[in-house]
Amino acid sequence: LGPAVGMGTVELTNYLDHCGSLGTSNLKFQVQSILSKYDTTDEGRLSQAGFLQYYCDLAMTRPKDVWHNLHASGFRNDLTRGDVVQHGSAQPLDEIMQRPRLSLPPISME
Repeated sequence: LGPAVGMGTVELTNYLDHCGSLGTSNLKFQVQSILSKYDTTDEGRLSQAGFLQYYCDLAMTRPKDVWHNLHASGFRNDLTRGDVVQHGSAQPLDEIMQRPRLSLPPISME
């Protein structure tokens, strides 16, 4: 037998606990909810597609939790890893979002 594919209850619990955005009181319920709602393998483990479905839904309903989880996993606001040195002109998302927006005059319909 090879390594198990997907995330089982233990791995998913450990991942969510590592992220820390859910708190510990509802962690067991959250894990069961994720496993019942999203795509799983034949063994009942969260598949890669299920994990991505979960995060797409989470990004739509709780974007702050997604950013919290990304930061807890070592990602910066520009989605680079904290342990990787970036060369080039990548700019943090916060800096990009603070730039003035282009304002165009209204189009005349005359």
